[in-house]
Amino acid sequence: MAKCLISLGSNLGDRSAHLQAALKQLGSLPQTTLVSQSSFRDTKPAGGPAAQNPFLNAAALLESSLSPQQLLVDLQHIENELGRVRSERWGPRTIDLDLLLYDQVEQETRALTLPHPRMSFRRFVLEPAAEIAAGMVYPINGWTIERLLKHLDSSLPEIGLVPTFSKYCPQAPATRLLKALVPEKYVQPVFRRVVVNGYPTPAQLAKLPKKQAGKDSPLLPPSDTPVRPRARWVVRDFDDMQLAAEYLAELRQADELLSKEWKEYTSRLIVVWQPDDAPVMNLLERARRNRECPPVLWIPKVSLEQARQEVIAAMAAME
Repeated sequence: MAKCLISLGSNLGDRSAHLQAALKQLGSLPQTTLVSQSSFRDTKPAGGPAAQNPFLNAAALLESSLSPQQLLVDLQHIENELGRVRSERWGPRTIDLDLLLYDQVEQETRALTLPHPRMSFRRFVLEPAAEIAAGMVYPINGWTIERLLKHLDSSLPEIGLVPTFSKYCPQAPATRLLKALVPEKYVQPVFRRVVVNGYPTPAQLAKLPKKQAGKDSPLLPPSDTPVRPRARWVVRDFDDMQLAAEYLAELRQADELLSKEWKEYTSRLIVVWQPDDAPVMNLLERARRNRECPPVLWIPKVSLEQARQEVIAAMAAME
């Protein structure tokens, strides 16, 4: 029987009752056993319309002989039974059931992607999942659920935008996306020229005076880029894939170069936006399969505004 990890969420009506009802129906599925369930926890909405109610989230571990496709059908049936209405993306809902992992299966169809494409950086998914399935492996980069959650707690609030190539726009999509994020006051932009010309390396960070070894000091760009002292996130535009690889390799040496406080110095998320049919799969696969690379968010074939919303939602989900 396959081990299946399920994420549950509700932010309409009696949230606890909806989760309890969903868990009861999960345990009643044919050829399926409900092995364990997590505690319930309140979380803020990540993405979607403003002024939504907080979510109540949980996770469930199943053992099932059902195929992934049949299990998905059954999850959607439970959602319908409990009054789920799909009116808008990331909108309020009585119940949300996501199939996160089905053993180590990797597949992508029109209806189902395994593993879940955004589970690796969503705190509201990882925290309850770690309660009951800390050792389950996210097959894309081989990290356990426990390590994915630890990464959110130990990495710096930095997102790296990896370049792709668009047939229809001369400006690199990563640069376009970063410029679209600049109006967000909690974002500190770092354009690619700054990466080349003076962003502090781990070796330089190790030489910072003790009083400067605070959370924000290493994130500040050189003086020729406007600094937002209250920015919660640094978003970095890499010049090319090679530069991104070199930068990540440098960060991985931090164990030997930095104090204990900076032992886990690394970007929290890598974003690959593919605005059109330009080929990026080799680049994407290299990033995703690197066992030392942070989680990767792939945003395929959407508009600039949709890509901006994806990154903002990812930030909210990681906080």
